[in-house]
Amino acid sequence: EQQQAAAAADADKDNVVRVLNVAFSDVEAPFRLRVTQVLASEPGAVVVYRLAHVLDFYARTIAELLTSTSTLCLFFIDVKHEALKRFYDQLKQHGDNLRKQPPSPTLRLLPPVEVKQQLAQLREL
Repeated sequence: EQQQAAAAADADKDNVVRVLNVAFSDVEAPFRLRVTQVLASEPGAVVVYRLAHVLDFYARTIAELLTSTSTLCLFFIDVKHEALKRFYDQLKQHGDNLRKQPPSPTLRLLPPVEVKQQLAQLREL
C-alpha cells in the first residue's frame, strides 16, 4: 500500500514537472531577450555580477522545485553563464586598460583615481 502511494506520488510529481516544463518553456524566449538587452546595455560590472547571482539563485531554486534538467533550470544556468562571462570580460578589459595606459603617479604617491575606482568597484562585490 505504501509502495503504491509512493509510486503514485512520484507519477504525480513527474506529471507536474512535465506540465511546468511546457509552461515555462514559453517564458524562456522573452526572458532571454530581456537579459540579453540588459547585458547589451553594458551595465557596470557590479550590476552584471549581481544579475549573475540572482540567476544562480533562480537556477538552484527551480532545480529543487522541479529537476536540475528542467528546461527552466537549464535556461537560468545558461543566462547566468552569459552574465558571468560578461562580468569577467569587463574586469579583464578594465585591467588591460590600466596595464596599457597606466595612470601617472600623484605628487603624494597615492594610488591614482583610476585604481581607486577599480578597487571601490571590487569592494562592492
